[in-house]
Amino acid sequence: MPTKGNVRSHMVNEKLSITFSAQKSPVIDGLTDEICENYETDLTLDNLQLIQTLIASSDIGFRKTLENGNEVKWNFSTLDAQLRTRRFARFAAKLFRDRQRDYKLYEYQKDGIAWLRSNPKCILADDMGLGKTLQVIKACEYEIFENKKQLVIIFCPNALSSNWLTEINKWFSLALASKYTSGELPRLLNQVNFVIVTYPQMSNFLSEFANFNYENETIAVFDEAHKLRNDGAQISRLSKYFETSMKWLLTGTPLERDQKDITTILNILDPGTQVSKLKHDDFLMKSRFQNLTLRRTKDIALKELPPVTKYVHYVEMSGTQQENYKALLQEYKNKPKTEQIGILTKLMMIASDQKNGLSPKFLKALKILDEKIKLGEKSIVFSRFNIILEKFATASTNMGVSSVIVNGNLSKEDRDLRIKRFQSDPSCHALIINLAIGSEGLTLTEANNVFFLNEAWNPSMNRQAEDRVNRIGQHKDVEIHVFRTKQSIDINLEEILLRKGQLENEYVDLLVSDIFQ
Repeated sequence: MPTKGNVRSHMVNEKLSITFSAQKSPVIDGLTDEICENYETDLTLDNLQLIQTLIASSDIGFRKTLENGNEVKWNFSTLDAQLRTRRFARFAAKLFRDRQRDYKLYEYQKDGIAWLRSNPKCILADDMGLGKTLQVIKACEYEIFENKKQLVIIFCPNALSSNWLTEINKWFSLALASKYTSGELPRLLNQVNFVIVTYPQMSNFLSEFANFNYENETIAVFDEAHKLRNDGAQISRLSKYFETSMKWLLTGTPLERDQKDITTILNILDPGTQVSKLKHDDFLMKSRFQNLTLRRTKDIALKELPPVTKYVHYVEMSGTQQENYKALLQEYKNKPKTEQIGILTKLMMIASDQKNGLSPKFLKALKILDEKIKLGEKSIVFSRFNIILEKFATASTNMGVSSVIVNGNLSKEDRDLRIKRFQSDPSCHALIINLAIGSEGLTLTEANNVFFLNEAWNPSMNRQAEDRVNRIGQHKDVEIHVFRTKQSIDINLEEILLRKGQLENEYVDLLVSDIFQ
């Protein structure tokens, strides 16, 4: 069901009504100073007649009533200075725009909203935590109100669909939004302004959507667009050939592996620009990317954020770890290349943990965690491996630490409940969470310390995890603690992350110097 439209049953203070008729022009009654103060309005005769036509095309009862010579009254009320309506709610945002929330926007966000609207096909690549979701929602609000866009489609990872619904409800008071369910699209198109489609559902959605002529009336948004980087993947191909009048890609990490990521993203955005010369010319590639991309970093756009300090802690292997590690290295050398990847994973786990007792890495992390608890601070502990998380959670509990553990084995409902407890319970000291789950879509500014028991191969994923706490709403100094075991795969990974970070700087962060020179 849509997130709005089921309005509270005790609505009072009716202020406004619009009466539609087939014989005469729409009539407005009860427009108050309060509404005009809080809302921009587009109550011109032309727009009201457009709305009448749109409602008639989607609501059989409305159309029949007018054809029978009767009038239809569309009633609005106010609740806490917010306009509410039961009927035809999808069309309210074409008549009114709530400007009360505009005062909460930062200047760089206002600039981003204007930039999106002036660039029908573009990439918003702001640093994580700067409010890309908010900027898109507000840009859509303007497009629906001023340019009468019919529909916004948000394509996103599974984990972010609920976050989009929450943020739309918060920032766009008159919008209706719902998640897409296969077979439900015709009903949704008659009820909502936003359809949220997860990437696994994209194929089914596009098959249904092809039956409707919405191309020129639709804004398509691709969230976490770096996930589309694999040019051969189905969602990448589908994204490339889905054409709408406005197409916005969102990513805080447009480059995760190499420059091919940039090629793929540009190809999805506008396939017509990807001529062979562009593909093989670094200068042209960078120029094209720069022209289509807006990127701001936190240190420039949001100077009031508290400082972030990063500590890398190097620890020795225990004797048990050394024995197991050497044995695995020998096994790795004896394996065919097709089977070596599994050994790499085991090497990473041995570099963090040991079978008997606690590893030096665990002991170091627990010591720092205890220091943070004594300061009254909360912490997030990341690992790529559930078995590492579970053992660390047990060790922290034995130490008297109140924590919650979140991994992929939990249902989404259980995950949300545990994360909510961490956010709201002052006595819950630590969130121990899988890196794949916790690096995206969460705002965890209740914590100001981040621990990495091990890291991802992509620097962007690690930075996304850090930015769960380093974002708008953080008021404490932030500390990032990375734990690496000497003479282990941790050090090899460190070198890889450095190289990838340099490549990312070459392509992405150069955009910042052009904007803020």
